[in-house]
Amino acid sequence: MRQEVNIEDFRTRARRRLPRVVFDFLDGGAESEITLHRNRSAFDDIRLKPRILKGGDVDLSVTLFGQKYAAPFQIGPIGLNGLYWPEGDLHLAAAAKQAGVAFTVSTASNTTMEEIAQKNNGPLWFQLYPWGKEAFSNALIERASAAGYSVLVITVDSLVGGKRERDLRHGFAHEIRMSPSVVLDGLLHPRWFKSVWLSQHRPRLQNLAAFLGDDVSDKALAEFTRAQRNPNFSWDDVRRLRKLWQEPLVIKGIMCAEDAMAAQREGADGGGCFQPRWQAA
Repeated sequence: MRQEVNIEDFRTRARRRLPRVVFDFLDGGAESEITLHRNRSAFDDIRLKPRILKGGDVDLSVTLFGQKYAAPFQIGPIGLNGLYWPEGDLHLAAAAKQAGVAFTVSTASNTTMEEIAQKNNGPLWFQLYPWGKEAFSNALIERASAAGYSVLVITVDSLVGGKRERDLRHGFAHEIRMSPSVVLDGLLHPRWFKSVWLSQHRPRLQNLAAFLGDDVSDKALAEFTRAQRNPNFSWDDVRRLRKLWQEPLVIKGIMCAEDAMAAQREGADGGGCFQPRWQAA
């Protein structure tokens, strides 16, 4: 079996193993993907200053919000992990625990936040999309607190969805449209088609199922997420959520110093840009 030795090797393998519509959802960004490419190329501009004869022990660990992590990075929030492989969220949580880093569970995870916490005692953060109906956001925060999540991450850079051109070409906006070409592509990837699409593990947005009543179909979920987008989410809302959440709070999507200072004034404990593909134009 070929051994992957770097990230690009894994990307190549994913492209081979997944149907095109699924791979493009994972790999793509918005519009011309200029920011997405710059996010990658920025790492090429980093130059390290080697220091010699300093010993062989290297400690990358950091302490953040009172918790020690093995490295200064984590597995960030990714929705629809079950679309790539059954129980993808659980696999990522286990990998993060093994590596000694945090795993941020997405609102759009395909396994409930409670099940992930129950099956994994590694450091877990919860990412919240601010919903138009306050009661929905409040309920998710209460569930995250009850499940033992240590940090709340509020996403503020996806209040309006990006124009993801790859997805639009596939007819994949909020749900996969099973056109003949998509079905054929799925059949050409039989392992994925059997394990993901035809099995009982077919991905659902499990954290949101409680808000839908009896209809938990893909169509109902898509309509719910469209209707509940909240482009008017403001610092007033951040203050309200800060009062609900007693643990560390991070604002995800800050892209300038002025907003970083505003977040600090409003009680956030951290913030930044996680380089989301939804808005990576």
